[in-house]
Amino acid sequence: MGRMAFAPASAAAATDLAAVPRGSLAATSLAVTRLSARGATPADLLMASASEGLFAAADERRVLLVEDAEALDPSSLGAFGDGAVAVLRANATASVLAKSVRELRGAVETLDTLDAQHVEDWIRRRARLFGLVLQPMAAGALAMTVGPDLERLDHELEKLAAFSSGAPLTERDVRLLVSGAVEQDVFELTRAVVRHDVKTAIGALDRLLESGEPPLRLHGLLVWQFRLLLVAAGIRDDADLDRAVSKTGLSRGPLVRMRREAGGIRPSTIRRAYESLYYADLAIKTSVDPRSVFQLLVLDLCGVEGADLEPLADRPPGSR
Repeated sequence: MGRMAFAPASAAAATDLAAVPRGSLAATSLAVTRLSARGATPADLLMASASEGLFAAADERRVLLVEDAEALDPSSLGAFGDGAVAVLRANATASVLAKSVRELRGAVETLDTLDAQHVEDWIRRRARLFGLVLQPMAAGALAMTVGPDLERLDHELEKLAAFSSGAPLTERDVRLLVSGAVEQDVFELTRAVVRHDVKTAIGALDRLLESGEPPLRLHGLLVWQFRLLLVAAGIRDDADLDRAVSKTGLSRGPLVRMRREAGGIRPSTIRRAYESLYYADLAIKTSVDPRSVFQLLVLDLCGVEGADLEPLADRPPGSR
């Protein structure tokens, strides 16, 4: 049935699913079609739900999985073909749609997002199914990088198992092999310097430098994080949040998280951070050792007295 979509209604259900092999979930003969409600017309829905597919078996039951169902016009629900099973998955509250589904004698379930501890528990149990051995910090690193997206976690674990060939995987392995780990470390670094937590910030910096991330790309990611903080610091209500979504291209969730991090930070503090990032950029481009630049930058952003990047930026090209 193609890629499996996990949608557990509780942490207990998620833990149970973690021990179920992917293939066994498709034991019932189903003909699944996926489409997004964004831009779908009633004719699209009718065709997708009525079509049996070129290679469909005679005993297969048609199932239409509609993603982004919050964009669906409730009046279009009547367009589904007779005998088809439709599963609508909304990523936001859609009370009018839910009411229409109930009126058609459909079922509506609210699926809770798992917290970090339950995600880690799920990862450890699912890893055993793949024969994958994760060292203690590796599961936490994977949970932090991917979050509660169990479908993606399933595929990342499969990829990690193929890479490991039975050998235990470390936290560093996860950070190198799972996309998004670098961006997560940059976020952790930014959060630490905002809190003036020097120890955590230096630890996050060391992981980033050891990963081999190009210095200028790492610098660019830090600039982006502080730009997000500046935008998030100005969010006061839903209208501000909508403008921030338009300005950054991010969804509301990450911006709400950044707003929490930006709480209590003065815009002048963030602008001062921009100044330090500017001097760091000049220092890197004039061949100053990037590790020294980033270490001094982190200390400067944490407010450590005497940490000043401006003298490094004033050095002539090629000097050390």
